[in-house]
Amino acid sequence: MKTVTEKRPTWADLARHEPALREWLDWARSYKKQPGYRAIRVYLDVIKPAMQGLVGPSRQTGLLMLQSTYASSLAMKKIYDALPDDTVGVN
Repeated sequence: MKTVTEKRPTWADLARHEPALREWLDWARSYKKQPGYRAIRVYLDVIKPAMQGLVGPSRQTGLLMLQSTYASSLAMKKIYDALPDDTVGVN
């Protein structure tokens, strides 16, 4: 018996089915650093809470693909990586 492995969704798959993800990506790309800026703080205080209802196990409706932990991880990493670098000496 052959088992069928489902293809994991890509960022494009997620964004096609949840347009708010593209808006969050645009938001992260345009984020302006303030004194004391740390990307992890923006992630923990803003991005992670916002993703709770959009992707991952806490999403109660819509495609199962959007409800997976993989979808949550992929979306949050993509958006986090779009934030400005917070390495000291980098503008």
